[in-house]
Amino acid sequence: MSNTFKFSSRSEKNLQGVNPDLVKVTRRALEISEVDFGITEGFAQPLPPEATCGHR
Repeated sequence: MSNTFKFSSRSEKNLQGVNPDLVKVTRRALEISEVDFGITEGFAQPLPPEATCGHR
């Protein structure tokens, strides 16, 4: 099955810095999906210990 969905520039920006294997998964999912979707968040930097009160 093939569709014409493609990620928006915002989704593409959110994929920057994400593990390349995960990017491949998202692209393949979009190719075979019957529903259009986007990437709302991307790579997040780890929080410093003081931001988590030392808990992870």
